[in-house]
Amino acid sequence: MDKLKRKAECAGNESKKQRSVITLVEKAKIIRMHENGKISTIARDTNRAISTVNTIVQDKVRIRENVAGAVTRAISTVNTIVQDKVRIRENVAGAVTLKRAIITKKRLGLISEMEKL
Repeated sequence: MDKLKRKAECAGNESKKQRSVITLVEKAKIIRMHENGKISTIARDTNRAISTVNTIVQDKVRIRENVAGAVTRAISTVNTIVQDKVRIRENVAGAVTLKRAIITKKRLGLISEMEKL
């Protein structure tokens, strides 16, 4: 009877396994590995469950579309920054002078009178 109680008590104290997020890069790597190997080998090499690897392989079309979309968004963002670099530099330079102007204006009040004393 004591053994049953101890097993029940121990079962409640076990912590759940934390889920880990698999990035698109890792998924793409698993898909590339699948073209040359078996799912069980890939699961062992990547420390993932066979069911996880199998799900990734089954969703390979959708995953490849997401990877392609991410690359396209990154390229368009870089192109936008390169095209607008003159405008960005002007805004950054303007922001620095604007901050200096605000600080100067704030110092004209009570602080400047205290400095005179």
